[in-house]
Amino acid sequence: MWNLNALNDTVFSPMLLLGADVFVDLPLNKEKQNAITSYFAYNYFDLGPNYVRNIGVMNPANGVNTTGTFNGSGNGFPAVGTGSTLYFQIGYLMKKELIGKSTFQFFGATQISDFERPNDYMLMYELGFNWLTNGTHNSKVSLNYQDRPIFNSDGFGNLNQPSRKGMIVLQYQVMI
Repeated sequence: MWNLNALNDTVFSPMLLLGADVFVDLPLNKEKQNAITSYFAYNYFDLGPNYVRNIGVMNPANGVNTTGTFNGSGNGFPAVGTGSTLYFQIGYLMKKELIGKSTFQFFGATQISDFERPNDYMLMYELGFNWLTNGTHNSKVSLNYQDRPIFNSDGFGNLNQPSRKGMIVLQYQVMI
């Protein structure tokens, strides 16, 4: 990785990416075909001094006004950076053919990151459900709510989290 130092000289540093993750799919009742799914990941990234990457999925915005935040435009938030990240996701699949051929899967997820640059932890969480219209993930409607932090600079280069924003996402996915 590279960055510019205070003298605008290019400084190179080695990149280190370490991670471990576990996925569990635990059937509960063979007759009902319901299940609990869970995913856990720990990552340590060294992407250079104070590196932070804001990510905004399907971000509808393309600019920031003069009172903009560190997050940038739209729905972006610090998702990747130098430091440690824990990510956890859990879901519950209801019984097969709950309504006709369809069923529901409820889920929740959270990401907690201790990045080098921001003064505060980055905490994002989301809750939602999948409506599996034909009983599988081949055709599904998803609705979820995501809550993410907003970071601002205090004028001395410190990043603090004074507020949070929410987002509701409705999507349809079809596998062909």
